[in-house]
Amino acid sequence: MSGSDAAVRLRNDAAALMRDELDSLRGELADTARHMSSGAIMATASAGTGLLALAALHATLLRLLESVMPPWAAAAVLAGGYVAAAAVLVFMARKQLKAAADSASAGRSERGSGDSGSGDRESAESDGKVPA
Repeated sequence: MSGSDAAVRLRNDAAALMRDELDSLRGELADTARHMSSGAIMATASAGTGLLALAALHATLLRLLESVMPPWAAAAVLAGGYVAAAAVLVFMARKQLKAAADSASAGRSERGSGDSGSGDRESAESDGKVPA
């Protein structure tokens, strides 16, 4: 067997191995996609069911309040409760997002300060104060 025959055989074997690996990877990806799509469908269905449960809870609370006060007052009480809950959730979300932004900003500044002091020099130059 000559050297060129061995090189051709090696090239063909490597190509066959790559094709086999790619076929295997395609199969694994297809299985993963199938599982993920069924999971997404289930999550969507559970969200829809949760919304129906919330609507039923709202109707129950409204009827309960209407048994002790006029319908307009019952609706106003529920609306006020929803507005208060929404305000609390917005406040909490804003606090979380600010903390995440501060954390990301701190991470960027820590990474930038590890560059042999160039970040400090650049900020000093931008202030017009160049260290001697």
